[in-house]
Amino acid sequence: MCILALAIVMVVRASLRPLVDIEETAGEIAAGHLNRRVPERDPRTEIGSLGRSLNTMLSQIETAFHKQEESEAAAHRSEERMRRFVADASHELRTPVTAIRGFAEYYRQRGGLVRRWDRDQEAAQAANAPEATGLMPDDVDRIMQRVEKEAARMGLLVEDLLLLARLDQQRPLARQPVDLLSLAADAVHDARLLAPARAIDLSVQPGAAFLVMGDEARLRQVIGNLMSNALTHTPDGTPIEISLSTGTLDPQAGDHSPAVLLDVTDHGPGMTPEQARRVFERFYRADQARTRTAGGRTTGGSGLGLAIVRALVAAQGGVTSVRTVEGQGATFRIALPLAPEAMGHPDDADLADDPELDDEVDGTKAARAADRA
Repeated sequence: MCILALAIVMVVRASLRPLVDIEETAGEIAAGHLNRRVPERDPRTEIGSLGRSLNTMLSQIETAFHKQEESEAAAHRSEERMRRFVADASHELRTPVTAIRGFAEYYRQRGGLVRRWDRDQEAAQAANAPEATGLMPDDVDRIMQRVEKEAARMGLLVEDLLLLARLDQQRPLARQPVDLLSLAADAVHDARLLAPARAIDLSVQPGAAFLVMGDEARLRQVIGNLMSNALTHTPDGTPIEISLSTGTLDPQAGDHSPAVLLDVTDHGPGMTPEQARRVFERFYRADQARTRTAGGRTTGGSGLGLAIVRALVAAQGGVTSVRTVEGQGATFRIALPLAPEAMGHPDDADLADDPELDDEVDGTKAARAADRA
């Protein structure tokens, strides 16, 4: 009888063991271990079928929980970026607004413009009490010029902010075939006019087509921003090179789609790894110093140029990257998908033999761009 009772107890315990496992698993999950699962058993039994259903449910719950965590973290990061963006934008806008306000107060404190019939008397008093006299027309002209410059600077900053806001809203850009070679030649020509003492060259991979699908005006802005960045952040006389070639869109991410590669290389001071990692962030400046020239022009920049480059390239399906070594210059690269019309049809190979384009490639003259201008 005892043996029978013992056998019954063992059978009951063995039958209840799966339920005990489920209870223990539920306790571990309640303690925060969402990756725990019920031990798998024969799915043909009721306990096995129940365990499989529970594991499926637990997997879905864990996935939903992690997605919620990721969503909350993304929302928190977005809020932090927005706060930093607003703070940086306010700081950048405060400088020209303060300057304009200061000039207006100066005009008011000096008593406005001197009347024509009082100019001789005012000129005589200016030697003894310059701050008590009104402003001469030349003084007003200088003030208005400074106000105009500050207002123009503020207007450009606002335009950049609006452009980034539109790109954040994923507003579509124009999509049409664009010859990136022509845009690069124009950019070299413009840069040579701005910095005639620099060596600015264009090199082109022979026998390749450089046709992409995109917004021509925005692509001009991308190349212009890259050239402006190279001119601004390198010493006078530093050579700059633009090179065009074909390759793959983003091999690091495993995207081997055919692409046009445009590199802007300078031989300036380069960047540290930390600076290179953050160089495309909005309002980030590798050189935090903001100096002014003798004419009052700010040379530090607003820190939006490269952020706009990345946003515009991404909006057109491209990829932006930078290669740099501190003390050895930097190379900024944009990769844009090759237009379907150009795949397997290197029609631009004939352009490489164009003598006008050869002048650009050799670095002697921007004839082709000048003719279009």
